[in-house]
Amino acid sequence: MQTNKKLPELLSPAGSPEALRAAVAGGADAVYFGAKSFSARSFAENFDEDAIKNAVRYCRALGVKTYMTVNIQLSDRELGEAAETIFRAYRYGVDAFIVADVGLANYVHTVCPEIELHASTQATGLNVYSADELKKIGFSRMVAPREISRRDLEILIKNSPIETELFVHGAICVSCSGQCLMSSVIGGRSGNRGECAQPCRLPYGKSGYALSLKDMCLAGHLTELSEMGVASLKIEGRMKSPEYVYGVTKIYRTLLDEGRNAGEKELVELSSLFSRSGFTCGYYTGKIGREMLGVRTADDKKESAKLSGAAIPERKAEISLCADIRSGQVATVTASGIFFGNKVTFSATGDVPESAESSMSPERVRESLAKLGGTPFFAKPENIKVNIDDGLRMSVARINALRRGACEGLLETLAAEKHINPKSAPPLGKRTPSDMKTAYFADVNNIPCEAQTFFDRIFVPLMATEKAYKTVGTEKLGIAFPPVALDTEITEIGQMAERAKALGIRYALVTGMWQIPICRRLGFEMTGDLRLNVWNSQSAEKLYAMGISGFIQSCEIGLARGAAMQASGRYGTVAYGRLPLMIMRRCPIADGAACGKKSPFGEGKSCGGAIFDRLGNKILVHCGGNSVELLNPDVLVMSDKRDMLGKFDFCVLKFTDETDISPIFEMYKNGKKPSGKLTRGLYYRGAI
Repeated sequence: MQTNKKLPELLSPAGSPEALRAAVAGGADAVYFGAKSFSARSFAENFDEDAIKNAVRYCRALGVKTYMTVNIQLSDRELGEAAETIFRAYRYGVDAFIVADVGLANYVHTVCPEIELHASTQATGLNVYSADELKKIGFSRMVAPREISRRDLEILIKNSPIETELFVHGAICVSCSGQCLMSSVIGGRSGNRGECAQPCRLPYGKSGYALSLKDMCLAGHLTELSEMGVASLKIEGRMKSPEYVYGVTKIYRTLLDEGRNAGEKELVELSSLFSRSGFTCGYYTGKIGREMLGVRTADDKKESAKLSGAAIPERKAEISLCADIRSGQVATVTASGIFFGNKVTFSATGDVPESAESSMSPERVRESLAKLGGTPFFAKPENIKVNIDDGLRMSVARINALRRGACEGLLETLAAEKHINPKSAPPLGKRTPSDMKTAYFADVNNIPCEAQTFFDRIFVPLMATEKAYKTVGTEKLGIAFPPVALDTEITEIGQMAERAKALGIRYALVTGMWQIPICRRLGFEMTGDLRLNVWNSQSAEKLYAMGISGFIQSCEIGLARGAAMQASGRYGTVAYGRLPLMIMRRCPIADGAACGKKSPFGEGKSCGGAIFDRLGNKILVHCGGNSVELLNPDVLVMSDKRDMLGKFDFCVLKFTDETDISPIFEMYKNGKKPSGKLTRGLYYRGAI
């Protein structure tokens, strides 16, 4: 039963102008699309500048909002161009921008604070603390993580200082958004750059398709989502066909308007449009198991193929037209309508009509005005008014020209260019060089005695703090927060951090933006982990302003570009270890929720095994309790590259499954060249 509560916005994908019109026809309240550059769906058709202008004009006429995605991570040399892309699109009338890069968001908000920014899932906003920090940067909306549960969503919506947007239908990554490096590390195509090769959709030995999830479908939970107060319900699919976009949007539009959840009929229709062996809502309901897995079968493809070429109706906006043809006065045609709750009017004027023995009838003029094909408008007969004096005549061509002028003027009025009064760009500080050696040990049992003399900082998992304290002491010891956490998990994390502080520990490795307020409150000196995805100087500078004293750069940008960044604070890079491939909320070994023992944030465990790719490479599965990390089969070793590492203020050695660490120390002490199978090609990239 429908209530008086405001319905959430229905937000639909538009990978092409045709898909955009399909989304509008299906009943979308808003559409999202990417420009030709800087979009996380780089293989979609996307929109050039003319297409953006036309999209805004069309959508404004139909009362539909437009959001543009600029949601990849950016290097220093790209940041200015990406910001200009946003400024131009804002002038054209785009309503909001979906952004992942903290540096870009801070730059845009500082220069033009009136621009509306939405935090992409690629920004890894997870909880209320994330929303608090994102608001300070300038975001007015956060896209919730796709792995969020019903209870966590309720807490987020109730307490968030900004709006919450939620994916309700379409493909979902098994990795937490913004935390997948698998395609980049293994195949050289970065998901953070919109070029993901989707290695999660491949089989992994005896484990089968252990990483391939079914598409999400929350159509059976729409009434409770509306009651919660979700601001926007988002459909995934910028790589999908117009027929798919129209079909899915129309079903969700109908369900929302009728105030009900999907029944069997709608679920079958949605499945026929596209599915991977059906749908899942496992994250939302907390039923995280093997039943979440699915692949695209031959039958699935056959069912979807039936859609090809299906007719899509055109949605039009209702307007009123009035022609005034008076003796001795210029002829006028006025078009008017209600758009976004406001009346908008435009009048086109022409020549003074001629006197004639046989005057033009009002019916003939009305007939000409009614010809609105080729426009996004329609007018009911009763809303077409004609005031014409007897004895006057105008050619049909002139009346048609006036009608076209009135409609075009109405479109131009609706999509009038906005003006920007730019402010100064955010400044960069002065770099403060230092020389530190840092380590991370996933298993505190493997910390050797020489580590305490070799390293200046030793980070361990938060849950292992007390155990490490007994052997390492507090002078160099630091805590490493779990990389992901939802709101129901934060209280326990905060309590563990308080206990660590009480022991005298002063340092923290921050793996997510949501940890910053916890560290500020407790007074930890913060080092930003590579999971913060720092790609540019503006991102670094903003993190410094938020209290972080140094950061580990993203491994994706390469050493040369990373070392060239200019901002205050300390720069670091990973010099040894297995790079993380992805972070997940479900375990591919246990076929269910993360299986850490004792606490949801337990000391890192190997989880009992690995999965194997098609070449037989062993991908370690490392369980941290509430999340699971896949580790690269090959170890990154840079012991013989002191000249490159010397450009950074500190280097990090990450130890996960190693038991004999002494030989590794010797390599780095003496600058020895490593032997055996290793990786470091990612660090030599220079094209970005």
